Parts: sequence; C-alpha cells; structure tokens
Amino acid sequence: MRQGDARRGRLFVALAAIAWSTAGLFQRELTVNLGTQLAGRALLAMLGIGVFIAVLSAWGIYAVQQSAGVNFWFFCLLVPLLFGVLLISLGAGGESSKWLYVNVDRRNAQDWPQNITLGFPLPLGLTAWFLRTFGQYIHGMEKTNVDDIIQLLDATGKSGSPLIINANDSGDGEHVQVYIG
Repeated sequence: MRQGDARRGRLFVALAAIAWSTAGLFQRELTVNLGTQLAGRALLAMLGIGVFIAVLSAWGIYAVQQSAGVNFWFFCLLVPLLFGVLLISLGAGGESSKWLYVNVDRRNAQDWPQNITLGFPLPLGLTAWFLRTFGQYIHGMEKTNVDDIIQLLDATGKSGSPLIINANDSGDGEHVQVYIG
C-alpha cells in the first residue's frame, strides 16, 4: 500500500468519526417529529446502500465484460445491480409516500433484542391493488372485509394525520406500536 493511500484512508475514517459523533448534536436541534426523522434516516440509508451496491456491481460488470466478454458472471452481476437500482428508486420515491413503522419495545425481556424498529415505504395504491387482487388467497383475509382495509389505508393517505396502533402486553411489559403516516 502506498503512503498516500494510507493517509487518505485515515482521513476518511477520521471524517466518518467526526460525522458520526456530531450527528447527535444536530439531531437535538431538529424540530420535526420522530416519524419524519426515522423516514429521513431510512431514505438516506436506502439511497446510500443502493448507490453502493449499484456502483460496486456496475464496476464488476465492467471488469467482467472487459476481461472475458459477456458471460455467466456478467448476467449474475445484473441481479445486484438491479437490486441497487430498486433501493435507489425506493429511497428517492419513498419521500412522498406514506411509511409503515413497527416498533417493538421489550425492555423487560431477558433475551436480545430488546428494541426492534422497522420502517418501510408503503405505496398505498399498490397495497390497495394487491389486497383487492390477492386478498382472497391470503389465509385469514376471508373473515375480513378487504374493502374496509383499503378504505382505511386510503383515508390515512389522504389525511394529514397518521394512523397509530398501540398494543401493550401487561404480562411481560412488551409494547408494540404500528405507525402509518
């Protein structure tokens, strides 16, 4: 390794450490709610991971094509490239769509993990189409009126207020919160 490469690597690690340690200061100054903060983090993560996967697989495709032409590995590397492009499009398009957050708080649990938070973009139009088309094939959905679920999702999408569902388990103190908004 050359001396310049090592110095550049140390500089990038130092910049990453500074960015990581100062993020808490900027986080306290934000005036947006928790849902918006989580959406911003998820969008940034999806964009970053998507760009990384797309660039890395595109470089691999280029290297394979230059050395051996179009072969088996060329087509194998198309899968992560398309996955990276999908993540980039979800990250870019997810800003305007509603999000689904599931937060499971298990503070009294003895095993790991004690807190689980998941966030996903929720394309309401696509979800409504999926429930209308395939809802009859989902186990347990025959007892549920799918049109009521679609109307609830549509009303949540059109209103400015989120749908929040809280579930508490008094036995072991677990708390589950589902947030659509």
